[in-house]
This record gives sequence, C-alpha cells and structure tokens, in this order.
Amino acid sequence: MGALNIGRVGLDLDMDHPAKWTDSRGLEEREMTVSGYLKSTSVDNTKVLRSELLEMQGHIIAVTYSNDAHFDGFYVLGDARVGTTLTSYAYRGLFPYEIGLFRIGSKSRVELQSNVTGTVLANDYTILENETTPFISPPVGHLAFRWDAATVTTFSRTSEDGTLDVYTSAGDFSKDASWGADPATYYSGACELWVGNTLRLRAGLDVPHNPGNWQLDNGLIRITAETGNTGRIEVETYGGAVWESLKDFAFSDDGVKVGRWEFFSVSRNDPEAVTVHLVAGTATARQTLDIHIRRGAPFFMGAYGVSGTSSILKVVRDTPEASTAVTPSEADSNIGIRATSNDGDGNRFILYTPQTHTNDLSNGGVSVATTNQIKFAMGHELNGSGANGNDDADALALQYFGYFGERVRAVWR
Repeated sequence: MGALNIGRVGLDLDMDHPAKWTDSRGLEEREMTVSGYLKSTSVDNTKVLRSELLEMQGHIIAVTYSNDAHFDGFYVLGDARVGTTLTSYAYRGLFPYEIGLFRIGSKSRVELQSNVTGTVLANDYTILENETTPFISPPVGHLAFRWDAATVTTFSRTSEDGTLDVYTSAGDFSKDASWGADPATYYSGACELWVGNTLRLRAGLDVPHNPGNWQLDNGLIRITAETGNTGRIEVETYGGAVWESLKDFAFSDDGVKVGRWEFFSVSRNDPEAVTVHLVAGTATARQTLDIHIRRGAPFFMGAYGVSGTSSILKVVRDTPEASTAVTPSEADSNIGIRATSNDGDGNRFILYTPQTHTNDLSNGGVSVATTNQIKFAMGHELNGSGANGNDDADALALQYFGYFGERVRAVWR
C-alpha cells in the first residue's frame, strides 16, 4: 500500500499494515483522519513508533504518501490515539492507531516563515550588533527564499543530506524570512536528536532517560555522549563524504572533571533547532550542561554551569591539542581558540566564549574565573588553514555572536 511519512515517523503500509484515510472539509478547515496499525521489526521498535507519533501532536509536520500525492502537504497533528497489542504479529507488536491531521496546504499553497528574535550576543569584547552576521538556513532544496534584512549574503555548506544554503545579514535582527519547501525534503538538513541504548531518532520532548546514550546532529556537526557516560562529549564534523575529526571535550569545576551525567532532558526538538539539558550532582553542588544546535551551523552553542560560584570553570580537549588564540578584527581581545595545526582530516577545532577568559593553549581549552557559568561555542573550521571565507574561525565567530532565536511557522501563500 505504499510508504506513509507522518512528520519524522515513516510507516510501511503493506498488506499486514492496513491504513484508512478520511478526508473532510469544512468552511474554515480541512481535516484528515488516518487509522491503521503500527508495526516494526520488534515490539521495542513498535513502541518507539508509538511514542514518536504521539510526540508530534500540536506540531507543524510534513506528510507524504507514495501511493497518492493528493495527501502530500503540511499539517498540524491534532488528536492522536495508539492502542497496544504486544503479542500479535509474531511478537513484533501490532498497535492500532488513529490520528487527526489539520491540513495547512500543499507545497503550492504553503509558505514557511522563519520568525527571528534576538540581538548581538552579550560579550566582553566590544563586538557590536552591526559587526555580526546572523544567519538563516532553510532545508535542502528549499524554494523562493526571501529575507528583507540588510545586505543579505548567500553561500552553501555540504551537509550529510546535501547542499544547505546559508543566508547571512549585516547585523540585522529585525526582519523575518520566508521560503517554500517540498514536504518530501522538509526534514533534509534538519536538526536531529537520537536517544537510546540503540540510538533512535526522536520527534518530541518526551524521550527515554538515557544521559549516556544520545546524539545531536544537523548534517554538519555531530555531538555524542562519550561511550560509558564519562561526562565527556565527542564532536565531529561532516567532511563532504564522511564524519571526521572526532574531538573529545571535558568539563571541570575547580579542576575536577564531570565524571558522568545523571539526568538528561529535552527542552526543544524542532527541525530548525534542538536543545538538550544534562545534570550531574554531588552532595554539595549541581552541575549542568546545555547544548543547542541550529540548522546550517557547523558549530553548537553550549553553557556549562554550577549551582554555586566556582573559582574556575573550564571546557577543554580531553586529548590535549595545541591551540592558538582567535581575535577577529571586530574584537578588542581574543574570543577563544582554534587548533594550531590541521588534524589528520585537514580540519581544526574551534572553541569560543563571550566572557573574559583564560586560554589553555597547550591542551586546547578555555576557562572563566569566579563565576557560576561559562558560555561557549564549539565546532570545526572545515579544511582548517584552507577554510573558505565563510567557514574560517573569524567568520564563524561573527555568526556565533550574531546568534538569534528562530521559530518556523506555516502560512498560506
């Protein structure tokens, strides 16, 4: 019966997996009711389908159906109900479901809007709003992008899903952008969250509690909990064909590294951005790590904090790597570091902070004194010393300091 994709959940509608569509239209809205059975290769996998389908309730989602393009379009998932039958279908589970979808429209009718808010990231280096380059990056293969911001510049980055266009402005934080997309490619180049002992793509905020087994990626950068939940993270970049330049980073409070994370939660999980929150605790203090990725960025934003005031908070390569200070012409002092030399894959890591700090050039780290939080950005300078002008360390810094929040909504064209 074809393949049905409801948001990030793909369903294989074969003869053992029937589906029924009811298409109705009122004066103010058009609604579809879809019913059938969830099944996968095991009960555990079917449970994941159940969870992810329910988690998309209330979200704008793209829907495609290979046997009938009439249904392809953008929707809001309304009601969702899933039953549970554990022992049917050769012990793989056969869960009856029924969902209600409110249709916004097809590709020809729907326009997506990137609603943005923000200003220059507060910093100690006198970097001003008009010196930064905030950016928007729609999905791979987007259509008719328009942004009335000041002096818009376009370039591209190669992601795991294909070519991502990136649009930057000359420090303009006041204009929203609009663009179109095909439902079939709406999630190409999207931010993704993977969680579980066997990593699985998650669609919502209610994920398994697994602080040692998670992964974030946007097709350009990938952040993973180090195996064994050591408290460290591993960061890779997409080199155009494979993931490469894996770097491990540790977090320390007054010289004592976080040994493990005990709590993991998700505060945002959208195609354009994902944010996760990690917590570790002792008898006298609590430590937190927030990680935020955006579509189109080869770096992520982070914040490592403690419940009290620390003499020194530090983010550093766990495998020492010599580094050099980075000082863009717009800054009155260095804003962080990058690796001194290209690594074996030809790239260099970057690590910035907007706060007055001390660089550890021998090991590859930055630290902030007498504080309860260190904010930072971490990623890679692709092609290192040969990086193009939009991806070198200075340019990435101005994209980081020009950060703004982005929310995508769908409207009629």
